[in-house]
Amino acid sequence: MDSITLSHELIHFLNMQKKLGMMIQLDMSKAFDKIIVAYMREFLAPYRFHKESIKWIMVMVSGAFFSIS
Repeated sequence: MDSITLSHELIHFLNMQKKLGMMIQLDMSKAFDKIIVAYMREFLAPYRFHKESIKWIMVMVSGAFFSIS
């Protein structure tokens, strides 16, 4: 339920500010035992993710600690 509420608030904020945005949700407790990080980088490129976005995602999933502002 928290994810739904947070998603709704973010969409509402972006609409009110007339800004573009992107949401990514990863279940980190399940992701690391199933995803190879190097494969993830190669997987995102064909879906036209911007290189800078891929870089941010890689920083988040490669480190032991991350936060999103």
